[in-house]
Amino acid sequence: MPKFVDKTNQRHGRLLVVERANNNEYGKVCWLCKCDCGEFTTVASGHLTTGHTQSCGCFHEETLKSNVKTSNMRRNNPKEGRTRLYKIYHGMRARTENKNNCNYKNYGERGIEVCGEWLGSFASFKKWAINNGYRDDLSIDRIDVNGNYEPSNCRWADQETQGNNTRVNRNITFNGKTQTTAQWAKEIGIKADTLRKRLNFGQSVEKALALI
Repeated sequence: MPKFVDKTNQRHGRLLVVERANNNEYGKVCWLCKCDCGEFTTVASGHLTTGHTQSCGCFHEETLKSNVKTSNMRRNNPKEGRTRLYKIYHGMRARTENKNNCNYKNYGERGIEVCGEWLGSFASFKKWAINNGYRDDLSIDRIDVNGNYEPSNCRWADQETQGNNTRVNRNITFNGKTQTTAQWAKEIGIKADTLRKRLNFGQSVEKALALI
Protein backbone atom coordinates (compact mmCIF):
# COMPACT_ATOMS: atom_id res chain seq x y z
CA MET A 1 0.00 0.00 0.00
CA PRO A 2 1.42 3.45 -0.95
CA LYS A 3 2.57 5.60 1.94
CA PHE A 4 0.06 8.30 2.90
CA VAL A 5 1.29 11.80 2.09
CA ASP A 6 -0.33 14.80 3.77
CA LYS A 7 -0.90 17.41 1.05
CA THR A 8 -2.34 20.08 3.33
CA ASN A 9 -1.11 23.57 2.28
CA GLN A 10 0.58 22.17 -0.83
CA ARG A 11 0.08 24.05 -4.11
CA HIS A 12 -0.74 22.24 -7.33
CA GLY A 13 -1.14 24.65 -10.23
CA ARG A 14 -3.92 27.03 -9.27
CA LEU A 15 -5.07 24.84 -6.38
CA LEU A 16 -4.12 25.20 -2.72
CA VAL A 17 -4.91 22.09 -0.64
CA VAL A 18 -7.03 23.06 2.36
CA GLU A 19 -7.81 19.78 4.11
CA ARG A 20 -8.46 16.07 3.73
CA ALA A 21 -11.86 15.22 2.25
CA ASN A 22 -13.84 11.99 2.24
CA ASN A 23 -12.57 9.25 -0.06
CA ASN A 24 -14.32 9.05 -3.42
CA GLU A 25 -16.56 6.20 -4.59
CA TYR A 26 -13.49 4.20 -5.61
CA GLY A 27 -11.89 4.51 -2.19
CA LYS A 28 -9.26 7.00 -3.37
CA VAL A 29 -7.93 9.68 -1.01
CA CYS A 30 -9.34 13.11 -1.85
CA TRP A 31 -8.54 16.66 -0.82
CA LEU A 32 -10.56 19.84 -0.53
CA CYS A 33 -8.78 22.53 -2.51
CA LYS A 34 -9.25 26.25 -3.01
CA CYS A 35 -8.66 27.54 -6.51
CA ASP A 36 -7.01 30.90 -7.20
CA CYS A 37 -10.33 32.05 -8.68
CA GLY A 38 -11.97 31.55 -5.24
CA GLU A 39 -13.90 28.36 -5.94
CA PHE A 40 -13.53 25.19 -3.86
CA THR A 41 -13.24 21.74 -5.40
CA THR A 42 -12.54 18.18 -4.23
CA VAL A 43 -9.74 16.40 -6.08
CA ALA A 44 -8.37 12.87 -5.90
CA SER A 45 -4.84 12.76 -4.50
CA GLY A 46 -3.45 11.04 -7.59
CA HIS A 47 -4.81 13.75 -9.89
CA LEU A 48 -2.95 16.38 -7.86
CA THR A 49 0.29 14.40 -7.87
CA THR A 50 0.28 13.78 -11.63
CA GLY A 51 -0.83 17.31 -12.48
CA HIS A 52 -4.00 15.99 -14.14
CA THR A 53 -6.05 18.55 -12.18
CA GLN A 54 -4.59 22.02 -11.58
CA SER A 55 -7.69 24.18 -11.20
CA CYS A 56 -11.38 23.98 -10.38
CA GLY A 57 -12.04 23.91 -14.11
CA CYS A 58 -11.55 27.62 -14.74
CA PHE A 59 -8.23 27.09 -16.51
CA HIS A 60 -9.87 24.75 -19.03
CA GLU A 61 -12.67 27.24 -19.62
CA GLU A 62 -10.20 30.09 -20.13
CA THR A 63 -8.20 27.99 -22.60
CA LEU A 64 -11.35 27.14 -24.57
CA LYS A 65 -12.36 30.82 -24.69
CA SER A 66 -8.85 31.74 -25.83
CA ASN A 67 -8.95 29.13 -28.57
CA VAL A 68 -12.37 30.35 -29.70
CA LYS A 69 -11.11 33.93 -29.86
CA THR A 70 -8.08 32.81 -31.87
CA SER A 71 -10.24 30.82 -34.29
CA ASN A 72 -12.71 33.70 -34.67
CA MET A 73 -9.96 36.17 -35.38
CA ARG A 74 -8.34 33.98 -37.99
CA ARG A 75 -11.71 33.34 -39.62
CA ASN A 76 -12.88 36.97 -39.55
CA ASN A 77 -9.53 38.54 -40.32
CA PRO A 78 -7.25 35.86 -41.79
CA LYS A 79 -4.66 38.38 -43.00
CA GLU A 80 -4.13 39.77 -39.44
CA GLY A 81 -3.99 36.25 -38.01
CA ARG A 82 -1.06 35.36 -40.27
CA THR A 83 1.12 38.33 -39.31
CA ARG A 84 4.38 37.91 -37.38
CA LEU A 85 3.07 40.20 -34.64
CA TYR A 86 0.00 38.04 -34.10
CA LYS A 87 2.15 34.91 -33.96
CA ILE A 88 4.21 36.60 -31.22
CA TYR A 89 1.00 37.42 -29.37
CA HIS A 90 -0.34 33.90 -29.72
CA GLY A 91 3.00 32.39 -28.62
CA MET A 92 3.13 34.66 -25.57
CA ARG A 93 -0.32 33.49 -24.50
CA ALA A 94 0.33 29.83 -25.26
CA ARG A 95 3.45 29.56 -23.08
CA THR A 96 1.74 31.30 -20.16
CA GLU A 97 -1.69 29.62 -20.40
CA ASN A 98 -1.39 26.22 -22.08
CA LYS A 99 0.19 23.60 -19.82
CA ASN A 100 0.68 21.37 -22.86
CA ASN A 101 2.93 23.96 -24.47
CA CYS A 102 6.59 22.88 -24.42
CA ASN A 103 7.60 26.21 -22.85
CA TYR A 104 4.83 26.34 -20.22
CA LYS A 105 7.15 25.11 -17.44
CA ASN A 106 9.37 28.17 -17.92
CA TYR A 107 6.48 30.64 -17.99
CA GLY A 108 2.98 29.69 -16.84
CA GLU A 109 4.24 27.17 -14.30
CA ARG A 110 6.46 29.88 -12.79
CA GLY A 111 3.43 32.16 -12.39
CA ILE A 112 4.20 34.44 -15.34
CA GLU A 113 1.03 35.85 -16.90
CA VAL A 114 -0.15 38.14 -19.68
CA CYS A 115 -1.70 41.33 -18.30
CA GLY A 116 -5.46 41.78 -18.54
CA GLU A 117 -5.14 44.64 -21.02
CA TRP A 118 -3.43 42.42 -23.59
CA LEU A 119 -5.19 39.20 -22.62
CA GLY A 120 -8.54 40.53 -23.76
CA SER A 121 -7.44 42.33 -26.90
CA PHE A 122 -4.87 41.69 -29.61
CA ALA A 123 -5.66 45.20 -30.88
CA SER A 124 -4.42 46.63 -27.56
CA PHE A 125 -1.21 44.59 -27.77
CA LYS A 126 -0.69 45.63 -31.39
CA LYS A 127 -1.15 49.32 -30.55
CA TRP A 128 1.44 49.05 -27.75
CA ALA A 129 3.83 47.18 -30.04
CA ILE A 130 3.66 49.76 -32.86
CA ASN A 131 4.02 52.66 -30.43
CA ASN A 132 7.03 51.09 -28.74
CA GLY A 133 9.36 50.33 -31.61
CA TYR A 134 8.21 46.98 -33.00
CA ARG A 135 10.21 45.80 -36.01
CA ASP A 136 10.28 42.47 -37.81
CA ASP A 137 13.88 41.87 -36.67
CA LEU A 138 13.05 42.32 -32.98
CA SER A 139 11.36 40.04 -30.43
CA ILE A 140 9.38 40.76 -27.29
CA ASP A 141 11.55 40.75 -24.16
CA ARG A 142 10.58 41.02 -20.48
CA ILE A 143 12.87 43.47 -18.67
CA ASP A 144 12.38 41.58 -15.41
CA VAL A 145 12.65 37.90 -16.42
CA ASN A 146 10.51 36.95 -13.42
CA GLY A 147 7.82 39.51 -14.20
CA ASN A 148 4.68 39.37 -16.32
CA TYR A 149 4.02 40.31 -19.90
CA GLU A 150 2.74 43.85 -19.47
CA PRO A 151 3.55 47.29 -20.97
CA SER A 152 5.78 48.40 -18.09
CA ASN A 153 7.88 45.21 -18.20
CA CYS A 154 8.23 44.59 -21.94
CA ARG A 155 10.31 45.96 -24.78
CA TRP A 156 11.35 45.00 -28.30
CA ALA A 157 14.91 43.72 -28.35
CA ASP A 158 17.42 42.16 -30.71
CA GLN A 159 18.88 38.69 -30.17
CA GLU A 160 21.96 39.94 -28.34
CA THR A 161 19.94 42.02 -25.88
CA GLN A 162 17.68 39.08 -25.17
CA GLY A 163 20.67 36.80 -24.74
CA ASN A 164 21.99 39.13 -22.04
CA ASN A 165 18.65 39.10 -20.24
CA THR A 166 17.99 35.47 -19.36
CA ARG A 167 17.79 33.56 -16.09
CA VAL A 168 20.93 31.59 -17.00
CA ASN A 169 22.98 34.75 -17.33
CA ARG A 170 24.71 36.38 -14.40
CA ASN A 171 26.76 39.48 -13.91
CA ILE A 172 30.52 39.11 -13.59
CA THR A 173 32.83 41.84 -12.32
CA PHE A 174 36.48 41.74 -13.44
CA ASN A 175 39.02 44.56 -13.19
CA GLY A 176 36.26 46.96 -12.15
CA LYS A 177 34.07 46.15 -15.16
CA THR A 178 30.69 44.39 -14.80
CA GLN A 179 29.07 42.50 -17.66
CA THR A 180 26.89 39.44 -18.18
CA THR A 181 28.48 36.11 -19.06
CA ALA A 182 27.24 36.55 -22.62
CA GLN A 183 28.90 39.98 -22.90
CA TRP A 184 32.20 38.74 -21.44
CA ALA A 185 32.14 35.73 -23.77
CA LYS A 186 31.65 37.96 -26.79
CA GLU A 187 34.47 40.26 -25.68
CA ILE A 188 37.03 37.46 -25.28
CA GLY A 189 35.83 35.53 -28.31
CA ILE A 190 34.28 32.35 -26.90
CA LYS A 191 30.79 30.89 -26.64
CA ALA A 192 28.71 31.98 -23.66
CA ASP A 193 27.99 28.34 -22.77
CA THR A 194 31.73 27.66 -22.63
CA LEU A 195 32.26 30.49 -20.16
CA ARG A 196 29.31 29.34 -18.04
CA LYS A 197 30.70 25.80 -17.90
CA ARG A 198 34.10 27.07 -16.75
CA LEU A 199 32.49 29.03 -13.94
CA ASN A 200 30.16 26.16 -13.02
CA PHE A 201 33.16 23.82 -12.81
CA GLY A 202 34.57 26.08 -10.12
CA GLN A 203 37.15 28.08 -12.05
CA SER A 204 37.80 31.55 -10.74
CA VAL A 205 36.62 34.51 -12.81
CA GLU A 206 40.22 35.42 -13.60
CA LYS A 207 41.05 31.95 -14.83
CA ALA A 208 37.80 31.51 -16.76
CA LEU A 209 38.30 34.76 -18.64
CA ALA A 210 42.02 34.15 -19.25
CA LEU A 211 41.55 30.78 -20.98
CA ILE A 212 40.96 31.70 -24.61
